Amino acid sequence: MSNFYILSCSGKPIYSRQNSITDAETTAFFQTILSFFLDDQDSLISFTAGSFTWAFLIKGPLYYVAVSDACSDSMLRLQLDWLHSQMMSILTHYQISRLFQDRISVDLRPLLGSTAQLDLYIDSFSGHLDSLLDALSFIKCPPKLRKDLSQVLKQALTNSATHLKSCLFFGMLIAKNRLITFIRHKKHALVPSDLHLLLNLVYASDSTIQMAESWSPICLPKFNPNGFLYCYFSFLGPDLCLVLLSPDKDAFFQLSEYKSRIVDSLSVLPSVPQLLLCIQSFPFSLSKLLFY
Repeated sequence: MSNFYILSCSGKPIYSRQNSITDAETTAFFQTILSFFLDDQDSLISFTAGSFTWAFLIKGPLYYVAVSDACSDSMLRLQLDWLHSQMMSILTHYQISRLFQDRISVDLRPLLGSTAQLDLYIDSFSGHLDSLLDALSFIKCPPKLRKDLSQVLKQALTNSATHLKSCLFFGMLIAKNRLITFIRHKKHALVPSDLHLLLNLVYASDSTIQMAESWSPICLPKFNPNGFLYCYFSFLGPDLCLVLLSPDKDAFFQLSEYKSRIVDSLSVLPSVPQLLLCIQSFPFSLSKLLFY
C-alpha cells in the first residue's frame, strides 16, 4: 500500500491520497523533517523504517512525500515527479512561484478545487505500466481503420477556416483512457507524460460534464511549464471521445464546428461499426493479441 502527500514549504497541507487533507499534524511532521535537512544545506531523499519506505521530493515551495511498503525509493521518487507534473497541469510553475512569492503561507487547496485528477493519476501508477514506461497504450484496431479515422480528422481540418488550421495544435480520438488516432500541427509535438495529463483531465471530469462539450485550460509541463493550452473535448458516444488542443482561449466555437464536421464524416464512414467493436473488445489479454 502506498500513500502520497503534498504540502507547502510552510507546512500547509495541500493533498493526501489516503488520509484526510486536514491532517495538519502529519504534514507538520513532514515539514519539520525536511526543514531540518534544508537548514543544513542538504536534502532528504528517502529512508526506510520497518517495512515502510519513505521518499521525498522538493520542487520549489512544494514538498512531496510518498510512504509505501511495496515500492522502492527510486520508484516512489519517480511517482512523486509524475505527481508534480499533474500539479503543474492545474497550476503553472509561474503561478505557483508568484503565489508563494507574495505570501509564503498561501493555501493552495481552494485553487486546486477537485482532487479527482490527482486521485486518478495516482491510481494509474498501479493500474497499468504506461506511466512506468513513459509510454501510451492504443486501442487495438486494424491499421486501415486507424488510417481512415486520421483522414477524417485531417479532411475536416482542411475544410475549416484558415484560423482554425493555425490554432489547432493537436487533435485525437480516444476511448477508455487510450488513444485511437492522433493528428498534430507540424511544428509541435507532445510527449507521453503530457498526454497522460490530458487523458486524466478528460476522465476525471464529472459524468454530467462528459455528456456535453467541455472547455478547460491545462498546462502541459513538458510542452510549456509556464502557460496554458485550452482543451476542448466531447464524447461522441458512450466511450468514444474527441479531444482538441489550442493556444487560443476564444476558439471554443470554431472547435465545436470542427467537431460537427467530424461527426458528419463518421456517420457515413463504413468502418465505424468495426471501430465500436474494437473499443468494446478492449482490454484484451496477451493471448488474444493479433498483429494485423
